[in-house]
Amino acid sequence: MSDPARPKTGGAEARQADTLEQLHAVDLSATTGDGGIDPDTGNGFHDAWAEWLLRGVLKAWGNIESTEDRKVLETLSDVVHAESAPLPPIRALVHGDYSADNLVLGEDGTVGVLDLEYAMIGDPLWDVAYQLFWGGAWPQMAPQARSAVAALDDTADHRDRLRFYMITSGLAGTAFYAQDDRRDDIHLMARRLAPLLETPPSLTDLDGYWLSIGD
Repeated sequence: MSDPARPKTGGAEARQADTLEQLHAVDLSATTGDGGIDPDTGNGFHDAWAEWLLRGVLKAWGNIESTEDRKVLETLSDVVHAESAPLPPIRALVHGDYSADNLVLGEDGTVGVLDLEYAMIGDPLWDVAYQLFWGGAWPQMAPQARSAVAALDDTADHRDRLRFYMITSGLAGTAFYAQDDRRDDIHLMARRLAPLLETPPSLTDLDGYWLSIGD
C-alpha cells in the first residue's frame, strides 16, 4: 500500500507508478537469495536473478505450428540465454504482476496492491518491462506503462534491461499458452515479441517500439 500521509499528485497512472516505487523500496536487508520468494522464510529461491528468469524460457519451440512464429520465439530465446550473464545483482521487491487488475484506487487517492503471488526479489525494472510488454498486447494497460517509463532515465542500460525483461516475460507467457495449444494467443505473443528483435531505441519511441505489436 502507498503511504496515506504522502501527498498524491497527478492522475491515477502517476499514483500507481509512485506506489510501485514504494514497493520497490521495501527493505530486504534481512533476506537472502533472488527470484521467487519462499513464504516461510522470505528468502529468494535462487542464488542468481538470471537463474529465476530463465527457468521459464524454453530453448526449443518445436510444438509451435507457425514457422514464422516459431522462428521469432527461437531467436529471442537464444537472445535471452546469451545475454543473461551481465544482469546487475540488484535486490528489490518486484511485484511480478503489476497490472490494473491487481490495483485498487481509494477515494482519497491511495493505491491498494493486490495479488503478490508472483512477487520476486530482483531488478525493479522487471515490473516496468512487464507493463510495457502487456501494455502493447492489452491497450488498457498502456497508460500505466507510459507513466512508469516517464520516471526512468533514458539510458542504454535501462533500454537493454527493459528489452531483456520484456522478452523473458513474453516468452514465459507464450510457453504458458503453448501448454494448451492456444494458437491465437501464441500468435499474438509472437507478434508482440517480434519488434523486440530490433535494437531498442529511445524510451520516447513508445508507440514505435516499446508498446508496438508486430504485423
